Amino acid sequence: MKLFAVNLIILVLTATANRSPSVLTTSLTGPSYHTIRTYEGYRTRMPSEGVVNMLVIPINFSDASCQLILEGCQQTRQNIQQAFFGEKEDLRWHSVASYYQESSYGKLTITGMVMDWFTPTITAVALSENRQLLNSQVIQPGIDAFKLQYPQLVRQYDADQDGYLDAVYFIYSLTYNPDDV
Repeated sequence: MKLFAVNLIILVLTATANRSPSVLTTSLTGPSYHTIRTYEGYRTRMPSEGVVNMLVIPINFSDASCQLILEGCQQTRQNIQQAFFGEKEDLRWHSVASYYQESSYGKLTITGMVMDWFTPTITAVALSENRQLLNSQVIQPGIDAFKLQYPQLVRQYDADQDGYLDAVYFIYSLTYNPDDV
């Protein structure tokens, strides 16, 4: 599995009846968080050196619940935590944090958290029919949920205090059918 650094990436946690969960990347259509930030005058990106706090928000659509994942919601959330912030010595691969620590020659340290599963009001089916709703129905409400649930942590995830979280990644549960490819 390879993960690439972008301001926003959505990973699909997949599960089928006879397969273990795997991770696939998917592309976005419609305005991204970065596009909206840029439109509003935000000009900087996540630092390439120093310590960066990254927030990971797992999305639990009501019509594609994380409970359908073979390992369940809690274990999957722990797996996400390991995939993003685990130590290379504890894994058989690099986590996002250990990859960037090594590839930056120790100049970039990524730390962070995976918040509790967030359930948006829009269903996965409705979002797939109108991806223009991604920001207004999933991304911004997910960020708002973090700010409400963890107000004491907001400053840590907005290092330059510009009102935007510096590094946010969304992951959602969705049933994957390999025949749909």
